[in-house]
Amino acid sequence: MKKNYNKIFIFFVLIFCFSCKKNTIYQPVQYSGDEFMNASIKKGKNLLSEERKFISNWMIKNNKKDFQESKYGFWIQYNKNTDFPNAKDLDMVKYNIQIEDFAGNIIYSFQEKGLQHGVLSKTHEIRSVESALKMMGEGDEVTLLVPSFFAYGLYGDENKIGKDEPLIIMIQLKEILKKAS
Repeated sequence: MKKNYNKIFIFFVLIFCFSCKKNTIYQPVQYSGDEFMNASIKKGKNLLSEERKFISNWMIKNNKKDFQESKYGFWIQYNKNTDFPNAKDLDMVKYNIQIEDFAGNIIYSFQEKGLQHGVLSKTHEIRSVESALKMMGEGDEVTLLVPSFFAYGLYGDENKIGKDEPLIIMIQLKEILKKAS
């Protein structure tokens, strides 16, 4: 009986030794990630430049001289400007917003969006709206002309706003609740 166990043991050892195959080491696929990134950056810069020209031409064509270019990459016009202090980071703000395309079609109306609220620097708004809210005082009303990069960008809002779509955004700042000091 002992001989049978020895034969079975030797059989399994041989199977174990010969069933293992040598691992092949694969080298990573080599490609220049810099090429893709550089092409993507170039495409983005070209698109932004085209949209800035489009917006400038739109302002000239529609005789919109009251818009000021902001340091945040969009144009702003104060429709109603109060002397109240501007909102600051971490202030709670309540505001209304309307979004249009440059053909004048309303994408989201004030009523459709409803009263929005959030803490500045922690809201889920696009960059341009957040930046504009910081430039506004309570009761101010502004219109923004926003290139797509500073709006909903490459994907749009995946609902009504298409990809790479520059927008006209109107904001009414209703209330600022100052952060606790």
